[in-house]
Amino acid sequence: MKSAHHVRMWLTAAVVVAVAGAVDAAIGSVWDQFAILVVIIVMLTMTMMTTMTKRPNVSIRADLMRWLRTRSAIEGEPLETLVDRAIASHREHLRPEKNGPP
Repeated sequence: MKSAHHVRMWLTAAVVVAVAGAVDAAIGSVWDQFAILVVIIVMLTMTMMTTMTKRPNVSIRADLMRWLRTRSAIEGEPLETLVDRAIASHREHLRPEKNGPP
């Protein structure tokens, strides 16, 4: 499985190649090729924007992933929401008590 960084890198490379092709097609007045390349550029850019996330990649053990998928199916709650809640609960337990030692 490729990391999000590698996917973005390959998508960026594809956009650069498509832009170079579009510029070449425009200079050569090959408008049908130019139009196709512009559509490709737009599609690749949209794909990049939807794959970009502010969330860091977190590896989850296979058994926990199975449990999360099962809970998601049972509760009808999105997998991402369950993961967010589980991490928030875990972080809350890691915090020192308000009146206890720092």
